Amino acid sequence: QLVENYKKAHQNEVEFLCSEPYFILSENLSARELNLLIPAFKEAEKSDADGIIITHGTDSLQFSAAALCLVSSFAKPTLLVSANRPLDDPAGNGNENFAAAVDFISQNCGNGVYISYKNPKGEHCFHRGDKAVAFLEGDDSLFSLNHKPYALWKNGKIEVLESPSPLLSAKACRLTEKPKIIIPLPFAGKDKNDLSVLSFLENNTGITMRGLWSMKLIKQIVPYTVIAVAALFWVSTGIVQVESYQEAT
Repeated sequence: QLVENYKKAHQNEVEFLCSEPYFILSENLSARELNLLIPAFKEAEKSDADGIIITHGTDSLQFSAAALCLVSSFAKPTLLVSANRPLDDPAGNGNENFAAAVDFISQNCGNGVYISYKNPKGEHCFHRGDKAVAFLEGDDSLFSLNHKPYALWKNGKIEVLESPSPLLSAKACRLTEKPKIIIPLPFAGKDKNDLSVLSFLENNTGITMRGLWSMKLIKQIVPYTVIAVAALFWVSTGIVQVESYQEAT
């Protein structure tokens, strides 16, 4: 549908050759699918096409882009395109992301792996595949590290802000589908036999209580908690109950 929408909106001679190595919801993406994508991507790099566009869901967009950076020969531009809403939704960015990717390739703006993405309340940016930051929860805006994208797209023209990626030799890579990963302790000195209150909260909430954010939160809450407890104690001790036989005559 993206290609059809583009052809209807743009009367040019751009030719598309489509393939589908797999079809899956991006939240279910795993190493298995990436191991199918990588060989298809490598074959496309060897073709006589001017560039490559990979349609992708937003949930794991940045992770696929980073994986492709590990295997890319950087011989031609590769753009990952996604949509924050259905393509027939006027508020969505899918069709614009695709059109910008085509312009990126036709204007020869650099080889390598990039993400074409228009933020709902921001500029249309191209992000390096290895510098795109994961989406924040509840926010469909995409940013690069240090908020420094590779290029901007305005009115069909692309402004490159960084130097293009260097030409590198192709690398072989295969992702482990069922990896065995050792997760180190999140902070030094933690003992699995530690029975302190902090350890209990960490083990049962999954939130570290020794991190900078947690300590700031605790420092903000503790003073108000102490004041509230002291006030409650003062009020409770200040209340005197008088029985009927104790009333003054």
